[in-house]
Amino acid sequence: MLSRIRSVVVLLLGAAAALSPTLRAQDPTPSQPAAEPPQQLYDGPIHTLHVYMDLIQIPVLVLDSEQGRMKPLDPARFLVSLDSGPKFRPRHVRQEGDDPITLGILLDPNGAPDVMPQISAAISSLAPGSLHSRDHVTLFVLDCTLFRTLQDVPADPDRLKAGVDHALSSWLAARKVKHPPSCARRVQLWDAMAYVVTELSHLPGRRVMLAVTDGNDHGSTNKWNDLRLYAQERGVAIFGYTPAGNGGNSRVGAVATTSGRGNRSFALAPASPFGWNNPEDPFSAICQLSGGMVAPANSRYLGWQFSRFVTTVRERYILEFSRARNDTPGEHSIDVTINKDPLAYIRPAGVTILLPDAELANDPNTIPRDSTDAPQMGTRKPLKPPH
Repeated sequence: MLSRIRSVVVLLLGAAAALSPTLRAQDPTPSQPAAEPPQQLYDGPIHTLHVYMDLIQIPVLVLDSEQGRMKPLDPARFLVSLDSGPKFRPRHVRQEGDDPITLGILLDPNGAPDVMPQISAAISSLAPGSLHSRDHVTLFVLDCTLFRTLQDVPADPDRLKAGVDHALSSWLAARKVKHPPSCARRVQLWDAMAYVVTELSHLPGRRVMLAVTDGNDHGSTNKWNDLRLYAQERGVAIFGYTPAGNGGNSRVGAVATTSGRGNRSFALAPASPFGWNNPEDPFSAICQLSGGMVAPANSRYLGWQFSRFVTTVRERYILEFSRARNDTPGEHSIDVTINKDPLAYIRPAGVTILLPDAELANDPNTIPRDSTDAPQMGTRKPLKPPH
C-alpha cells in the first residue's frame, strides 16, 4: 500500500561505452599529409556496468493545524519512520520550488455546476504566473463520458483556455436545452479518477491531479479505497476542489504506506484507512491519503484559489533518504513527523520502487550500495485494506 511516500527511485542499466581519442579534422595541405586512420586501441570484451539509484524522494505536504501556510521549516525537524522502525532524519530536505509539475485536471461539471462558468478564466490565469512553461497540463472533463481535450501540453494561457472551452462546450450547450438527452451510461467519478491516475503515471515530473467535483460517486467499478491505493502506488497526489460546504476539514493520521505489485517492487504510501475519522467522506480520504487535500471552491474567488493550489504544491517538501538496508518487496508504511509540532497537517505522497534483481545485485560488475546512512525498517506491516 503506497500511502504517504512518493519516491523517485529509478532503476538504471548503464552500458559502459568504449572510449577512443577525439580527433580534430583538418584539411590536408601540400605541406601537411593527410592524417593516418586511427589505430585500434582496444580489442577486449565490453562489459556492462549495472547501476541502481539508491535514493528515494518523497513530496510531503505540510500545513498548519488549520490547513494554512507555514513558514519554512528547519530540515532537521523532519523525522521519518518505515514500518514503525526507528525514526531517522532524511539525508536532504528542500521545498519543491520550480520542479516541473505534471498536472492532470479533471472537471466534473455536473458535480460542480456553479463554478463551471468561471473555470476557463481561472485555469488559464494560472499561466505564466503560477504554472510555467516547464509545467505540463492534461485536461479531462467528466460528463456522460470521460474525454480529454489537452494531452501533456506546456502551460500556456491561450492553450489552457481553448482546452477548457472545448471541454465544456457540449455541457454548456446541453444546459440551454429545456429537455437535454439523458446519458445511456454515465462514467462514474472513481472510475474517471482512476483513468486520470493511469494517464499521469506514464508522464515525468511531480504528478498532481486537480479534481473539481462534489466528490460524490454513484456506482463505479473501482471502490474508493482501491482508487486511494492506486493513486499512492502511482505517485499521484490528488487535490480536490468542491462547492463550498463539501468537505475539506477532515483530518487523518500522518502515516504513509507503500505498496508493491510484483516480485521486486517496494511501495511506500500514506496511512492505512483504518481509523479514518469520516467514513462518509471517501473523497476527502482519497485526497489526503494520496498526499493532497480537499478545499472549497467558490466561483467568486476561483482564480485566487487555484493560484493558491499551485503555491501549495510548490511549497511541498521533498524528503530524500537512502533505501532501507533491510528493505523487501511488498507493501510498507512510512510515517513522517515534524519535531515539536504534533498538530501539523502532514500528507506524504506515495511511491513504488523497483528493487535490484538479486542476481544482478550480487554481480561483481554491480556497484555495491553505500548503506552507511541507510535507515532500518521496522517489523510492523501495514494493515490490509477492507474489501
